Amino acid sequence: MATQSTPAAPRAATAAPVGLYRVVWRWHFYAGLLIAPTLLVASLTGALYIFRQEVEDLAHARLRFVEPGPAKIGVQAAIDLATASRPGPPPKSVEIRPEPGRSMAVHFGEGDAATTVHVDPYRGRVLGAIQESRDPAAAAFSAVLSLHRSLFLGTTGRLIVELTVGWTIILLATGLYLWWPDSAKAPGVWFPRLRRAKPYVVLRDLHTVAGFYLLAPAAVIAVTGLFYAPVWGPAFTATANSLLGAPAPPAPAP
Repeated sequence: MATQSTPAAPRAATAAPVGLYRVVWRWHFYAGLLIAPTLLVASLTGALYIFRQEVEDLAHARLRFVEPGPAKIGVQAAIDLATASRPGPPPKSVEIRPEPGRSMAVHFGEGDAATTVHVDPYRGRVLGAIQESRDPAAAAFSAVLSLHRSLFLGTTGRLIVELTVGWTIILLATGLYLWWPDSAKAPGVWFPRLRRAKPYVVLRDLHTVAGFYLLAPAAVIAVTGLFYAPVWGPAFTATANSLLGAPAPPAPAP
């Protein structure tokens, strides 16, 4: 009877040439060491940025939430009220949330000059304005997004992040190959061996089993992230337009 502490890999050496398995394992191991720091930063900042809406709702509850009334004013009336409170260029866009207890947000300007005026759609009054450059919450999430996209290194950082995402996809593919078992009943395939197992076996099983269950969502996140990358994104768009016969976007002005 075999003990549970046997550090047997899910894929036995007989399932594939030993040389190929070792090559894939080395690629997986060294690539993981190489991209781990950048991948950790991108993952944590991406996870944090997801909650921007909730954090800003909490910070600006007085402006974003209103008491629902019997009727709303029209969108144009809300725009006129916001424009009257902030003379200057016309608004860029209007944000209307489907929830009844939300204010209308009228956006002016862009970049550091971006300002959002919130209007109570039930009582027809301006609640206040938020200037992006002076809002601590917006500044914090702007920094988080910049760190997520470029590591504060500009174009160089964006290329590093894109390479990290590309290598992450390779890690997922090689990890699946290394996980693939000879038998569905092999130890450490579907559940980690935690009882009476050596620390090496526990850590290996936690990595392998958790990696398998998280592989699909991680692959979706990595592949969709490439659409925003500086090289892969425009290349995909140009290729898709060419295949579909769509006109190419105009070249940027010199």
